[in-house]
Amino acid sequence: MYRIWPFLFGLFQGHRVENASFEAPALFLYNASSKQAWKLSVAKKKLKAEGAWNPEGVSLLKTTLMAVNRAANGTSIEIFALNLEKKTMKHKKSVRDPLIYNVGDVAATGPKTFFFSCSFYSQNPTLKKVEWFLNTKHGFVGFYDGAKTRKEITGVSSPTGLLFDRSRKLLYVGSFLDQALLVYNADPEGKTSFRKRIDLVVAPLLFSFDAHFDLVLAAQPLKFKYFYYEQSPFDFFAPSTVLKVRYKKGKTRISQYYANDGATISGASVALKTDEELLLANSNSMVLSCKTTPALPR
Repeated sequence: MYRIWPFLFGLFQGHRVENASFEAPALFLYNASSKQAWKLSVAKKKLKAEGAWNPEGVSLLKTTLMAVNRAANGTSIEIFALNLEKKTMKHKKSVRDPLIYNVGDVAATGPKTFFFSCSFYSQNPTLKKVEWFLNTKHGFVGFYDGAKTRKEITGVSSPTGLLFDRSRKLLYVGSFLDQALLVYNADPEGKTSFRKRIDLVVAPLLFSFDAHFDLVLAAQPLKFKYFYYEQSPFDFFAPSTVLKVRYKKGKTRISQYYANDGATISGASVALKTDEELLLANSNSMVLSCKTTPALPR
């Protein structure tokens, strides 16, 4: 089983990697069975320039890989063709649009189509903070149909992670400030209708599917601590929490995989789960691997 590992997520602004190795931002292909990781190189010349490649949220649909690129020259969605055998990716397209800004995550629905979340209305750093403190609900979820973008879902409070369940035609949207998971009926053409709100009591960031299509969700139990952590990640700790959310036949079951006060890993923003391992990462390129016990019979 291979997973694409997104290293970064920033709610208020794109993060540059700051660690002891001073490595540039990157995407890694992770083999859950052998526990090996390979760096996916970017062959596109314009993405090799300094500050031009800063991947955050990612989405994989068969061999199509999409990544939110919050770079120095603006935000785009980069589309690649992934070759698992060669462990490489070939750049196919850059999507830029006036609506593609403050993007938190992307969810592919086809080789050229995707949903994306816009966490804030304003692009001004100070006004973003005003939106955050007032919870103005100016965020939205957009859709790109292969030619143009549109606002599909509006009035969402600070939308963060997105996941599209193609088989059940569901779109999951994380709302950070409302501490909720929003569920929509959705099709690959981008048509949506509201279905359910799942209150979490914690603030969701990015999330993924496990092997059973349950959601593995990185979340913040203390929003204000995370606010200060993002402003100065080496001066503040923020706790880390990982939830499992099972939504089947209209019923919801929530359990907790992991909780820490921030001493082990601070402000975890993304998590992946296999049968034997739980992986967490934060916005400063720290990755924590936790061994898990075998799952009980379902």
